[in-house]
Amino acid sequence: MCGIAGMVKFSESTIDVDLSKVLDTMTHRGPDDSGHETIGQTTLLHARLSIIDTSDMAAQPMYSNSKNSLISYNGECYNYQEIKKKYALSTNSSGDTETLIEAWEKIGPSVLNEINGMFSFAIFDKSKESLTICRDRIGIKPLYYFHDDQCFAFASELDTMYALLGKHLKKEIDEEAVSFYLHLGFIPEPLTIYKGIRKFPAGSIGTLKKGSFEIKNYWELSDHISGQTDSDPASVKKKLNTLLTDSVSKRLTADRPLGAFLSGGVDSSLISAIASKV
Repeated sequence: MCGIAGMVKFSESTIDVDLSKVLDTMTHRGPDDSGHETIGQTTLLHARLSIIDTSDMAAQPMYSNSKNSLISYNGECYNYQEIKKKYALSTNSSGDTETLIEAWEKIGPSVLNEINGMFSFAIFDKSKESLTICRDRIGIKPLYYFHDDQCFAFASELDTMYALLGKHLKKEIDEEAVSFYLHLGFIPEPLTIYKGIRKFPAGSIGTLKKGSFEIKNYWELSDHISGQTDSDPASVKKKLNTLLTDSVSKRLTADRPLGAFLSGGVDSSLISAIASKV
């Protein structure tokens, strides 16, 4: 599942970060490899779980071929081969990370409209001196952030956030979040259990430049819901079978052995049956 994290210190920041401690909090997310890269006041970190292209060529954080962009990416782009072919991208690795950053350099954030997958990632652009963070359409992959006049920080998990921020941010329970939890059974975004740290919204892209952070929505579920219905059971079953088979098959691309956790319910059993057939 990988782990990502990063920080941008502003001009007057005195925050001291122990990068080894930050990476330690991410090891369980990515036990295969870890690394960090710093450009000026911006640092990106990554803990890697190797699924596609287990070689060092796919190690992260990863620079683009132009050396202008640096990415830390958690997730999987199921259609990365199609994107690679469509834009005639040249890559040194066979994984989706390099395809993503090269596509980003070629067409920019519009690549988000073409990705079929689950992800959270950060890209630092040296020429623009800007950091962009993104999260998949429905928020499958986690992403948290913090922003004040001293720094901007992001990470896959709350423990990593506090390792990044150290003494800069005191742990304080957000009582509004507790109220939501007791009422709903979960804490809705953008709140977290702690004050000051926010969940980055699903289907969104955030850009940090010159200390200013702006979040924009690039995908909304309500825009893709149709009022049309199909009353023919045979037609509905056929469509459902096609969608499920296509969805499961896309998730079977891996350079590692594949397995399944079965709960005994209809859903996990169905997915496993389709995977076995595919």
